[in-house]
Amino acid sequence: MEKTIKSRVNADPVTMAKIDIIVPFHGQYQKLYDLCKSIWYNTKGNQYHLYLVDDCSLNKTYLPAFQKAPNTTVIQNDQQLGFGASLHKGFEVGRNEWVVFLHSDCRIETSDWLSGMLLTYFKNPHTAMVSPRTNNPGTDDLRLKSEKGIHQSDCVMEKGYLPLYCALCSRQLFSEIGGFVKPYPFRYYEDEELAHRIRACGLRQTISGNSWVFHHGAATVSSLLKQGNKYKGVIEENRERCIADINAFKKR
Repeated sequence: MEKTIKSRVNADPVTMAKIDIIVPFHGQYQKLYDLCKSIWYNTKGNQYHLYLVDDCSLNKTYLPAFQKAPNTTVIQNDQQLGFGASLHKGFEVGRNEWVVFLHSDCRIETSDWLSGMLLTYFKNPHTAMVSPRTNNPGTDDLRLKSEKGIHQSDCVMEKGYLPLYCALCSRQLFSEIGGFVKPYPFRYYEDEELAHRIRACGLRQTISGNSWVFHHGAATVSSLLKQGNKYKGVIEENRERCIADINAFKKR
């Protein structure tokens, strides 16, 4: 049975929304730099603060170059915590009412990527989380895929999940749905568990027809796969964690 909640932020003019952008990363320094540069050059209209969460990358000399960058804070994990836990590190430091989760292998190529997601949020009353379309969603869900510059209708998802390569939501959301993104090791399945809780609370995830980002896809995963069976075992364990967490939430 769904618990009906409507996680809505005051409908101020879209360009007045202040946003925390959280980017966890492990290595992939050139892609991270390309992403940051694209954010600084192409994000127009909205005030934002960028949080770069280094999930214990090997090169510790790389990040000082970002210390003087505009609207940017660098956070370093002492040990590798994974995608969900690193997101939480940035979330705890940030204060803005809006939050964007963003993979480090994305690139911003349009000036309305944020405003497009915000417009989608306000147009669809039960929406709690919005993602842009992309060239490479990293899943088989073709609803997420499109070419740059093609505007489509928003898609409110009754099933499936947003893979969190880029996702906008309100900070208030997580107090309403019973907690933050799950800190599963490395990554995988935290997006499916999160989507379940959002739907169970009477809310929806929505794909914006007017926002688009470029996504390389699998950049961090490819480096982790070099760990072989150890990493593959963690993925399977994450699947079991996801099922257990969903079943536990159902019993609440």
